[in-house]
Amino acid sequence: MTRFALAAAVVAITLMPGGAEVRVSAADQLRRLPPGAALLGRVIDAGSGRGLDRAVVSIASATLRRSAVVDQRGRFLFSGLPAGEYVLTASRSGYLNGAFGQRRAGGTFVPLRVTDGQWLGTLDIPLWRPGVVTGDVRDHTGDPVEGLIVTAYRREEHITHTRLTAAARATTDDTGSYRLTPLTPGDYVV
Repeated sequence: MTRFALAAAVVAITLMPGGAEVRVSAADQLRRLPPGAALLGRVIDAGSGRGLDRAVVSIASATLRRSAVVDQRGRFLFSGLPAGEYVLTASRSGYLNGAFGQRRAGGTFVPLRVTDGQWLGTLDIPLWRPGVVTGDVRDHTGDPVEGLIVTAYRREEHITHTRLTAAARATTDDTGSYRLTPLTPGDYVV
């Protein structure tokens, strides 16, 4: 996407006292942005594709780190970036952290390489809801067991062996109940 095409899609309107409007042209907006590369995108719910508000997006390279809060539709813009390779990540309460290029929760991300003055748009960062395992622990008489530590181990199959890695831990309450979260999709042993 060229710099002109991106700027032309945005027109600012400010309402003044008495109902008067002040319009800022796309050319004026373009002149106000700092020189360098720009990244425009959204943080989305991986299941529905809808934009997520209240997410924090971070961009990092070997020499730069910035963060921003998205708007109500999950949109973000980083501008004035020097040429280089960047990693875009996002987080939001109630979701697993995500990064640009992930195709599944906990999957690998894709770094973005930008040149000076390049504009990249429609960069979606998906976030997944975490998995939850709940249950109850009872003793041999059927009474709840309070204060027991319950652990979910993620099962990983390797060529020569199976490996169990602790993924979540909880303590049973006075009713013997526990809740293990956040869990990424996968196989677990409790």
